[in-house]
Amino acid sequence: MVESDWDEEGDCHVTRPQSLNQPNFKQYNNDRHSPKKRQFTERTEYPRRDKISQDSDQITKTIDIDSSYVGRIIGKGGSRINELKFQTNTHISVIDRISENGLSSIVIKGEAKGIEEAVLRIKELTTEKQSYDRPQQFNRSSRNTNIKGTIDWNALHKNTEIRNQERFGNLVEIVKIFYHEPKHINNLTDEEVQKIREDKHKISVKDLSDQEQRNIPRPILSFEDIFEKYAEIMSSVTVAGFKEPSPIQCQAWPIIMSGYDLIGIAQTGTGKTLAFLLPALIHIDSQPTPRKERQGPTCLILSPTRELAQQIHQEVGKFNYKQIRSVCIYGGGSRREQINTVERGVEIVIATPGRLNDLISNNIISLTSVTYLVLDEADRMLDLGFEPEIRKVLLDIRPDRQTIMTSATWPPGVTRLIRSYMTYPMQINVGSLNLTACKNVTQKIEFIEYDDKLDRIKRFIDDMPNDCKVLIFVARKITADHLTSDLVLCNSCDGAIQCIHGNRFFNFIV
Repeated sequence: MVESDWDEEGDCHVTRPQSLNQPNFKQYNNDRHSPKKRQFTERTEYPRRDKISQDSDQITKTIDIDSSYVGRIIGKGGSRINELKFQTNTHISVIDRISENGLSSIVIKGEAKGIEEAVLRIKELTTEKQSYDRPQQFNRSSRNTNIKGTIDWNALHKNTEIRNQERFGNLVEIVKIFYHEPKHINNLTDEEVQKIREDKHKISVKDLSDQEQRNIPRPILSFEDIFEKYAEIMSSVTVAGFKEPSPIQCQAWPIIMSGYDLIGIAQTGTGKTLAFLLPALIHIDSQPTPRKERQGPTCLILSPTRELAQQIHQEVGKFNYKQIRSVCIYGGGSRREQINTVERGVEIVIATPGRLNDLISNNIISLTSVTYLVLDEADRMLDLGFEPEIRKVLLDIRPDRQTIMTSATWPPGVTRLIRSYMTYPMQINVGSLNLTACKNVTQKIEFIEYDDKLDRIKRFIDDMPNDCKVLIFVARKITADHLTSDLVLCNSCDGAIQCIHGNRFFNFIV
């Protein structure tokens, strides 16, 4: 057994033990657990003398690397590690275990020359820095053109309080309270309030503050109870045809407009978007700093997918309150167009985490003025692996903001975000915390032969009332294209049909 280290000039120095049958484990272990953490270490095993055969040139070398580089070495679908095996004529395997020091082991077997080449290539992969250069048409001297691929959390969290004080200490205090409880709501007894919550799909409300318990705002019964002073919003609600608030809206609006952080746990399709959007419009217009003097958007809404982001963006357009402007930022859209819209000035940014971090890192958008933050469908964002991007974004927003989080489930990652980035929130549950079907949807299943599907869809559409809409899901993009063409040729829905999938740029027909 030997141990080798990389010196400052990148050379590998090997110390061989006197006996090949007695590996020098002690020397390696002492170094490994020393106060100075290693990022790259090696150990080599030579064949025992009594085992020497025709494969005696084969040796085994074990490399310990920082576990954060394992994915880079393996590559997508194992492409990079397979390429290394082929080019160096060695067998390379990654041990699926992380040590207490955060190190992972890579075992290389083969001839000495091949192993040496494999080690050099792995070293390059664990020391290089990725550089993402902005397209030339967006190159501006005042902007950072290098974005590091790995987020250094220790550097970001260092001296956080001092950093926040320097960045946000001189900002104007946020106005969060816009709700005054109507008299008839204030007169409700606790039993009446509980009955209203039970009748509204079993709403439960909890105060998650570990401080002194606060009075939880009572649920409202109508739109007038909360938006009576906001004529433009009431007019838009009437035009949209809403009769009464949804279960989550009747409890969320009083809590949000009383200035509290909120966690809304409800299934998709329960009105969560308007639950955070309408208070956001009032919040934006009511801040003491004039809009023209703000350094960036006032409201940031993070969404897991571009489709959901576009849907929220359209909802903002339906409620044209005080000429508040919004932009939808997502990967796959026109980057130049998104940048131009941001630079013209917007009050609301609806974004997916990846593209938003891109624009922030290039100093295109500033989050200093954000006072109202929404994490929509936080559980889905965590499922898609956006937690590092979300945490990085939140570090750029003033800590005294108002934060709203919606989720359909309650995974551990959501709990971590709440503990780190929300201030004594209140939690609303509509129904069960377990993922269940929406009770407002009646599900019917029909077993149909493949060749009869198109005719059944046509009959279904023809039998629909004129004011109804239909959403059809298919398994493949090409199927969506073909089905759309067939329905258009049949003049179904008078041609008002839209095909939506990842290869199409589309606008919703509403």
